[in-house]
Amino acid sequence: MEGLSALVMRVYPGKSKEELETVRVFSVWVKTMSVRIVKNARPVRLSRGVLTVHTTNGAWASSLSLESEALLAKLQRKAPRGSLRKLVFRPGPMPDAEAPLPPDPESEPSTPAEELPEEIARELARIQSDSVRTAVAKAASAGLGRPGAKKKPTGHRLP
Repeated sequence: MEGLSALVMRVYPGKSKEELETVRVFSVWVKTMSVRIVKNARPVRLSRGVLTVHTTNGAWASSLSLESEALLAKLQRKAPRGSLRKLVFRPGPMPDAEAPLPPDPESEPSTPAEELPEEIARELARIQSDSVRTAVAKAASAGLGRPGAKKKPTGHRLP
C-alpha cells in the first residue's frame, strides 16, 4: 500500500516536497484555528519552519503574537512532522479563503434584544445615541446568550 505522501506526489506532479508541506500546513491552519481567527489571519508563507501569517490589521498581529506559543503548539499537534517551529504575524494583504468561511458563532447573539432583563432595558433607555444604544444592546444580547449566563425573561422591548 502506498503512503499518503507518495499519493499526493502523484496527484500534484511537479510540486516539490516543500510546496506540498506548505499546502499541508496552510490547510491545518484553516482546520485548526477558530473561524474568527481565520477571517482575520491567513498564512502566506512557510520557510525553514517559520510560518508567516498576514492579519487584517496591527491589532490582530499583536494579539496573535502574544498567543503564538499556544497557537504553534495547537498547529504542531495537528501537523506533527516537525517542520513548523515558529509563527510570525504581521499586517498584510489577505489571500482569499480557499472555501467560504462559516459565520462566526460568537457574532450571532442568541438572546433576542426584546428578551433582555428589565434592568438592562432600563439602562439602555437612558443612552441618548442610537448607535451606542444598539452596540450595547448587541453586546448584552451576546453576553447573555453564552452558556452559564443568567437570563430573566421579561418581554421588555428596547426603546
